[in-house]
Amino acid sequence: MREAVREARTDELAHLLQLPEVDVNRPDEAGQTALVEAIGLSSDRRRAVVDRLLDSPNIDLRQPGLNQREPVQAAFAIGAWKVLKRLLEDPRLESAPSVRGQLERDLFRMIGNQENLRLFCYLFVKEPEAAEFFSAARDEKQRTPLLLAAELGLTALLRALLACESADACAVDERGNNALHGAAANGHARCVTFLLADGRIDMNARNAKGRSPLDRAKRQGRDITVAQLHARAASRAVPAFPPARPDRGADADGRLTFLTVLRSGGEYLPEHAERLCRQIALHYTLPHRFYCLSDKPLGCPWVPLEPDRPGGRSKLELFRHDFGPTVYFDLDITINGNLDWLVDAPKQFSMLADFYVSDGLNSGMMAWTGDRYRHLADRFTPEDAARHAERPQGDDGAWIRERVADATSLQERFPGKIASYKKSGYAYPKDAAVVCFHGIPRPWEVAPPPSGSG
Repeated sequence: MREAVREARTDELAHLLQLPEVDVNRPDEAGQTALVEAIGLSSDRRRAVVDRLLDSPNIDLRQPGLNQREPVQAAFAIGAWKVLKRLLEDPRLESAPSVRGQLERDLFRMIGNQENLRLFCYLFVKEPEAAEFFSAARDEKQRTPLLLAAELGLTALLRALLACESADACAVDERGNNALHGAAANGHARCVTFLLADGRIDMNARNAKGRSPLDRAKRQGRDITVAQLHARAASRAVPAFPPARPDRGADADGRLTFLTVLRSGGEYLPEHAERLCRQIALHYTLPHRFYCLSDKPLGCPWVPLEPDRPGGRSKLELFRHDFGPTVYFDLDITINGNLDWLVDAPKQFSMLADFYVSDGLNSGMMAWTGDRYRHLADRFTPEDAARHAERPQGDDGAWIRERVADATSLQERFPGKIASYKKSGYAYPKDAAVVCFHGIPRPWEVAPPPSGSG
């Protein structure tokens, strides 16, 4: 029988299970049971074999197999949700509340030990019934999986749970702490970023001791998360600017225009655009303007961002406007020194040299003049978006590079002025004026530079 299980020979297995001399519950020499072994089969064979075994009236659904795991625990450990659901719904499974309690204990133990986190992320995102089953679970401290993920700094799991309709983002533990309390107090800046971006949690909520997330972060000396929370509060307190609607060519008077883009719904927040605006004002001493193309009002000058064009490339909307001499920065750039050298940058279309790909150019920072590159936005179709998404460098930068043949490297034109935070050993380089983060961590998730521009 065990060979029929391993080889997924279901017809033979069905015949063997009808023989009185076959004991379906008998473990093998290693202590493994047929049901637990079937649960461990590959996903394309598992379900059929488990179904055959469950057809047997003699099968023991509580008998542990190897490592003393009961069938429901074995299914849970590998994320076999459909099998787990079938087991939990079987009327022969006695003491269902105790089974569920054991699964919840396993869940919190594995999250605490950071085991199978990718599996849980998959379950919570792809299996709504599994998410509903587990997301409301509570441990002995009344923490939900979301609260524990925030407290431990498990960013991927936290994001998966925030995406679950069944997960309560505003849940609190036995001490009244919400997810933002836990993440801020433990210095998990990346988690704080996503919790603030999610927007459902009240950052001023008080726990049982009357402390807000900011209070807890201060008590624990978490300077970075304190700064994040201060920035969020300051951004909300600043009245929104009226939207700017510059006419074509109206701003082309020779003054340099700095641009960035913020589309809501991601991890970037209004305070990140306002941060960049302040840094440019501090470090560029010549007459200039700053605009953020945004779909939401901001506490800094902003231009309404048009609804997503085909392909969803918001950055390409930059080229629909004529702001005269223009320099663009991604939001995850920190200005750490004087920028007056950029006054001549727009004289030639220039892009950021890729920090990892030889001869590559990146759209994280660009310079150009006028609207002569409007075709970059007008001609970008859904088919172009699909094709570029499949490429290793499949972003809007690839589209731009292919259509601006004379684009040059900003680093070649301005040696030593631009540097990578990561390539500099995850530290701010001493002399660079523009520091690019290009990924994780974000600038607001690390200590600010010595100049205080962070």
